Amino acid sequence: MKIKTGYLLLFICFVSCEKALNVTLPYEGNKFVIFGELSPESVVSIQIERTFPPTGEVTFSNSYLNSIKVVLIEDSQEVDELKRVDNSTIFYSAKLYKPKVGKTYKVRVEAPDFLTAESEPVVIPPPIKITNFGFAEKEVFSPLNQQVPTKLLSINFEELPATATYFVAEIVGVHNQNSTSANVI
Repeated sequence: MKIKTGYLLLFICFVSCEKALNVTLPYEGNKFVIFGELSPESVVSIQIERTFPPTGEVTFSNSYLNSIKVVLIEDSQEVDELKRVDNSTIFYSAKLYKPKVGKTYKVRVEAPDFLTAESEPVVIPPPIKITNFGFAEKEVFSPLNQQVPTKLLSINFEELPATATYFVAEIVGVHNQNSTSANVI
């Protein structure tokens, strides 16, 4: 019995061995990751992150943000240099600049040891005109909250402008002047 157990352990050791793969993954250097949503209703605010090497090396230092320059460009003209919010990765318009409908915007980010990054240009579309909205008479099944009666909300609007590729609707429930829930679709 001891011999069988020994062979079994020896077999498991050989079968479960790992072989290290020496694969060099490409890394094009430090690059910026730019995230932001531009809306005529809100002051420009952009989040700047960075790429990390695929070697597993992770540096959580945000010191690269101390020497960063974030510029908002409107129709090929620099209109604002965004300022960093405390020690975060968020940059905002100190001029409280809000994008204008019909204008084209992009963001340029520069810093030492990084390639200059520019976002894709985006045109701010006109607001969507809602023509009608209302709840259906009959309740519908809600897989998210099966115990709560649920009604379907229908929203009708004029045809989307050609420049709009998507839109966001924020649905907020209000009871006694207090927000009870919010859904973004």
